[in-house]
Amino acid sequence: MKYKIGELVLIKEWEDLASEYIVDEDGEIRLDGLWFINSMKKYCGKVFCIDSYEDGEFYKLENADYIWSDEMIYARVKPVDLELFDEDELGYLPVEIKKLYAKGITETMFDDVQKPKHYADKEIEVIDYIRDTTKFLKVNGYEGYCVGNVIKYISRYTKKGNPEQDLKKALYYLNEVIKERGGK
Repeated sequence: MKYKIGELVLIKEWEDLASEYIVDEDGEIRLDGLWFINSMKKYCGKVFCIDSYEDGEFYKLENADYIWSDEMIYARVKPVDLELFDEDELGYLPVEIKKLYAKGITETMFDDVQKPKHYADKEIEVIDYIRDTTKFLKVNGYEGYCVGNVIKYISRYTKKGNPEQDLKKALYYLNEVIKERGGK
């Protein structure tokens, strides 16, 4: 399982789920054998604490009905990130977590420059993966730059709002790699 008991998680927005999966005629979303039903919308975009596991593949969240899957969760949230959420989004958190929030936490998980949200669902930082991959492939200079951009755009293409544009950018940089290696 991707998340552990006691971890804080952010539930995906309804619109994000609807863009990733098929919405049926009742406006409900089916994800890998599990339904995301209309009455679950009130939990979207809110932070919860993983309370327990259900059948070894689903989560129960503290103060939330239903069972939840990895596909329904946007990202892990650290207690220091709670300042990013308004009181309504924090309404479902346990009292201990709210106390941390009330202490005036300043460190954040998301940052438009260093940790943008469109990379938040990765197990490792995309920039670290790019660094390791270009080192492993022994590419640097312009070729390394292009390989890094291919990885970057592929890693975020469904998360940033314009998938086709990111895929075209990835393809552009892939073609640049081919040219650098003497291809046409």
